[in-house]
Amino acid sequence: MRAAMDERSLPLQIEQKRKQLNALAESYADLLHPDVIRASTELDELIVKYMQDREGRR
Repeated sequence: MRAAMDERSLPLQIEQKRKQLNALAESYADLLHPDVIRASTELDELIVKYMQDREGRR
Protein backbone atom coordinates (compact mmCIF):
# COMPACT_ATOMS: atom_id res chain seq x y z
CA MET A 1 0.00 0.00 0.00
CA ARG A 2 2.77 2.43 0.92
CA ALA A 3 4.58 1.78 -2.38
CA ALA A 4 1.44 2.65 -4.34
CA MET A 5 0.98 5.79 -2.27
CA ASP A 6 4.63 6.83 -2.84
CA GLU A 7 4.19 6.08 -6.52
CA ARG A 8 1.45 8.71 -6.75
CA SER A 9 2.88 11.23 -4.30
CA LEU A 10 6.41 11.41 -5.72
CA PRO A 11 5.31 13.09 -8.99
CA LEU A 12 3.31 15.56 -6.90
CA GLN A 13 6.34 16.26 -4.71
CA ILE A 14 8.43 16.79 -7.83
CA GLU A 15 5.91 19.24 -9.24
CA GLN A 16 5.68 21.17 -5.96
CA LYS A 17 9.47 21.37 -5.67
CA ARG A 18 9.74 22.49 -9.30
CA LYS A 19 7.27 25.31 -8.63
CA GLN A 20 9.17 26.26 -5.48
CA LEU A 21 12.45 26.31 -7.40
CA ASN A 22 10.99 28.52 -10.12
CA ALA A 23 9.58 30.94 -7.56
CA LEU A 24 12.88 31.14 -5.68
CA ALA A 25 14.88 31.69 -8.87
CA GLU A 26 12.51 34.44 -9.92
CA SER A 27 12.45 36.01 -6.47
CA TYR A 28 16.23 36.12 -6.03
CA ALA A 29 17.03 36.67 -9.72
CA ASP A 30 20.20 34.73 -8.92
CA LEU A 31 20.57 31.07 -9.78
CA LEU A 32 23.57 30.83 -7.47
CA HIS A 33 21.69 31.93 -4.35
CA PRO A 34 22.02 29.22 -1.65
CA ASP A 35 18.23 28.78 -1.37
CA VAL A 36 17.94 28.25 -5.14
CA ILE A 37 20.80 25.76 -5.14
CA ARG A 38 19.27 23.92 -2.18
CA ALA A 39 15.86 23.65 -3.87
CA SER A 40 17.51 22.52 -7.11
CA THR A 41 19.42 19.79 -5.27
CA GLU A 42 16.25 18.64 -3.52
CA LEU A 43 14.44 18.50 -6.87
CA ASP A 44 17.31 16.47 -8.35
CA GLU A 45 17.09 14.00 -5.46
CA LEU A 46 13.35 13.57 -5.96
CA ILE A 47 13.80 12.98 -9.69
CA VAL A 48 16.54 10.42 -9.09
CA LYS A 49 14.33 8.59 -6.59
CA TYR A 50 11.45 8.60 -9.07
CA MET A 51 13.66 7.21 -11.85
CA GLN A 52 15.09 4.53 -9.54
CA ASP A 53 11.59 3.52 -8.48
CA ARG A 54 10.55 3.24 -12.13
CA GLU A 55 13.60 1.14 -12.98
CA GLY A 56 12.87 -1.15 -10.04
CA ARG A 57 9.40 -1.89 -11.38
CA ARG A 58 10.64 -3.18 -14.73
